[in-house]
Amino acid sequence: MSEQRCRLRRWAAGWGFCALAWAVCFAPNASATAELDRKYALESVGALRAWDNVDGLFADYVAAAYQDYFSRQSRFVLQDLSKADALFSRSKLPYHKLIEDAEILGQLARATRTQSMVRTRVSKEGAQYRFSLQWLHSPQMDLLASEELILKEASGSKALAAEEIKRTLQHALDRLIAKVPFRGTVTGRDNTSVTVNIGSRSELRAGDTLVIGTLDDVKKHPLLKEVVEWRLAPTGKVLVEQVDEAMAFGRVIEEEPGRQLGRYQKVVRVLPRVLPLNPPSAAREAPEPAEAVESAPSLGWTAITLWSGSYGRSFSDTSASLSGSGLVLGTAASGQLWLTRDWFAEMSLGYGFWSYSQENELTGATMTGSRSGNAMTISLAAGYSYLVTGDFFGPKAWTKFGFRSNAVSLPAEADNRLAPNSFKTPFIGIGGDLPIRSHWGALLDFEFGIFSSGTETGGVAGSMTSASDAKFFVGGYYRMGPRMTIRAGLDVLANAGDFASGAAMSQKIITFSPSLLYYF
Repeated sequence: MSEQRCRLRRWAAGWGFCALAWAVCFAPNASATAELDRKYALESVGALRAWDNVDGLFADYVAAAYQDYFSRQSRFVLQDLSKADALFSRSKLPYHKLIEDAEILGQLARATRTQSMVRTRVSKEGAQYRFSLQWLHSPQMDLLASEELILKEASGSKALAAEEIKRTLQHALDRLIAKVPFRGTVTGRDNTSVTVNIGSRSELRAGDTLVIGTLDDVKKHPLLKEVVEWRLAPTGKVLVEQVDEAMAFGRVIEEEPGRQLGRYQKVVRVLPRVLPLNPPSAAREAPEPAEAVESAPSLGWTAITLWSGSYGRSFSDTSASLSGSGLVLGTAASGQLWLTRDWFAEMSLGYGFWSYSQENELTGATMTGSRSGNAMTISLAAGYSYLVTGDFFGPKAWTKFGFRSNAVSLPAEADNRLAPNSFKTPFIGIGGDLPIRSHWGALLDFEFGIFSSGTETGGVAGSMTSASDAKFFVGGYYRMGPRMTIRAGLDVLANAGDFASGAAMSQKIITFSPSLLYYF
């Protein structure tokens, strides 16, 4: 019996080792498939200037056709390669060789953050023109797909109509892109919420179901570097709930056993929503207001903020060193208008008030009674926002340039070295939005004053010879939905100035600032 048991154990161990070896060598690797999904995100595309053998006649026609095509769909962002055209024109190599050089194109793709390129050649062959389109994946310039078409000159004509070229090229682009077996990419997942980079421009509608898959393998020809097979494995399904022009929001309704639906995975298929054969009357078909589907924000946001914190001030000259503070209460209104997907303009207006008291640090004497003060801040700015993943609700960074005015009202009292003051400054700002988990995220926003100026009215210190100004916000947010967000954090506004008399003054408004944001 003991010998039989030993044999059974050796047999089980042998089969267990074989199963483990198969799993390591042949089973799909989750990290490898995730890397393939990321590699073939295919969100940005660059169109190389077309080459032809008729002195560049078709370059402008092809560029206009591609610009119009990509402006009317949401899956791809067309990158500007015009700077490369200027560099290529100064090269000693012929243009047709430059666009065949994979190393040169790879460097161009990295410099412009382009994930794929469309290369176009036009050859005149007697009375007909042969158009060759190739879709290349950077940076190795692997061939994803190719398409050829022939246009013939009309009888009695020696040229092609511009509209005919445009229409034919755009149909060819449709066929070229359709050869890649997925329609879009998952740009973000948060619990059961999912964002994809296709929207109403791709004829997506609320109620549609997206079949999501992951790339298990991409096979390329060893010599031609052409993709010959895409192997996709299903991971789940997403029900589309809200649709914007360039993106859509949905929720996970199904996941394959042992697989998880995630970012960079592919929209393999769109299942249109099923409408009833006998639709109810218009009155019954119309959703209740509470059930109406909100569209995604597209214009900007507005916010109401409460201030609760402290005002602090210090003043020193040859005969006194004073410091004081007060409890600040106030409110602010702000808003941001999206000029384009990336450029924005913003404005804020805030007002706070406090009861102020101070003491002389040299003598220990305290000012008799308290004084009331208030502050009014106005800020105008314009900036550029970079969406790291292309997802509006994903991580982003921004920079901006603007102008801020901060006016503080205090009683003019020479004995207590008090006087109203105001600071004005152009500023440069940087900031970022980092989603952390679920609907939570962190925010940073810094504004540094440049060429700041300040004045004090009715004081004893004289004219202000130099000034500094800075503002920053550090906090977080909770996104209740596409339209509403709660934000809170520490908001600091600091000013300082030196006077011709040798005196120096600094002040800070530090508040805890909860806000309610509405996107529209």
